[in-house]
Amino acid sequence: MPKARPISEAEFRRAVALTSETRYPERNRAILTLSARAGMRIGEIQGLDLADVWDSSTKEVRDRVFLAAVRAKWGHAREVFLNKAARRALEQFLELRGTEDGPLFVSQNRRRFGRSALVSHVRALYARAGIDTSSHAGRALFITSLADAGVSIRIIQKAVGHKSLAATNAYLSARPAEVAAAVDLLR
Repeated sequence: MPKARPISEAEFRRAVALTSETRYPERNRAILTLSARAGMRIGEIQGLDLADVWDSSTKEVRDRVFLAAVRAKWGHAREVFLNKAARRALEQFLELRGTEDGPLFVSQNRRRFGRSALVSHVRALYARAGIDTSSHAGRALFITSLADAGVSIRIIQKAVGHKSLAATNAYLSARPAEVAAAVDLLR
């Protein structure tokens, strides 16, 4: 997969705001939010079922998603933690979708999105906001936002399900403003 053009927090927020102009705003907002606020890959989002995010006994959105090895990249099971923003987006989506079993996200034809279709859909949501990037941009924002907040690279690695630090580190290229600020520390 080509490396995602990094997007800023402001660009992400603009893309999310513009989902209100789409045919399925709550669904589209939830998809973008799971990518940027939970660090989920598009293939992981595409494969979600209601039971993955909804606890039918408590009638609440779960605080984490368990992805079995057969559903995660490279066959490595992982746990995805859902923060308040991700849970809120899912709650708003489920108010409209309902809590019937089945695929979490479906296309206009009421069938589960195919992976390629969801990749194209997410790219189109970003393009609507004037952002030329890949469907992976939200996940890249998740990683860089955690790093910017001072979170350990090992914790970030666990949060995104990478097996190697090198894979996580590949997202953390120094931005020009960061380099300038570091150089300015030397007086």
